[in-house]
Amino acid sequence: MPASQAWRLEFEIPHMRFDAGTTFNVAGHQLSLAPVDASKSKGYLRFTLDSDVVDAQKAKRLGIGWLQRNLIDTYMVVYGRDLRPRFSDPVLLNRSELGPSLRTINDRIDFTVHLLGLITFGDVEKSLSVARRLRQDANGKALQRSLRWFRKASDSTEAVDEFVTLWVAFNAFYGTFDPNRRGDKTAIGNLINAYPSTDKIREILTADDVAVAALVSRGLTDWRRRANYSEQLNVSLGGQDARTTLRKVCICLLSVRNEIFHGGVKPTKDTAFLRKCAGLLRRIYRECYCAYLGLT
Repeated sequence: MPASQAWRLEFEIPHMRFDAGTTFNVAGHQLSLAPVDASKSKGYLRFTLDSDVVDAQKAKRLGIGWLQRNLIDTYMVVYGRDLRPRFSDPVLLNRSELGPSLRTINDRIDFTVHLLGLITFGDVEKSLSVARRLRQDANGKALQRSLRWFRKASDSTEAVDEFVTLWVAFNAFYGTFDPNRRGDKTAIGNLINAYPSTDKIREILTADDVAVAALVSRGLTDWRRRANYSEQLNVSLGGQDARTTLRKVCICLLSVRNEIFHGGVKPTKDTAFLRKCAGLLRRIYRECYCAYLGLT
């Protein structure tokens, strides 16, 4: 049988102050976080790996993957900030118990990341609770995949890459609202009909009115140019149904996505417009995702 290896993965959080030292036990893993000083915190993740080969980098990938799924991705969608700890090489805690016959692999993989801000006990607890909910959700795998793409968007330096990766995250999420696979518009409509709350929708439309205005002025249409989505959005802005307006906003963003995927160069030459679209899409995604999980 494979040997049960006990590992500890240490990470440092520069320029990030954790409010107290504490330990969380989640799904067989032990996560410890503690402040170092006013400008730095540290953490440890203890976990096991069953293998007949001692591979520190495999253990590192396993530990980082767990932290991404259970803390980093969920923290990002709840609080809108990308947690990027700096990881050390993991330490094998029970090497003397495993016997001399285990082969050791010494390949190295470097991870360079950073993090700014303040993190509290409540922040971590809430993020871990989101991870638990996702594991229990019938669409949990799709929702976790969606969060991975949401995190990837924060690593994108090009406007088109940021928008595209955000759209992939959004698509993976709203796709769960269309079990019969009737298409993007149906899935988006089903999502917005349910989430977020009307008050949140009004907040989105107010806070991102510049981006909404950019969609109105863009002249976005379907591929046959039989429907002018920008015009439909403009008409909706004068009404009282905020939810209908947000649906039309999302259809306009879908048209932007289609232009990038199928129309070639048109939107990619206007980075300022794409940045506005990405910011609006990010807010819509987070508000819908958090509302779905009952966090708002």
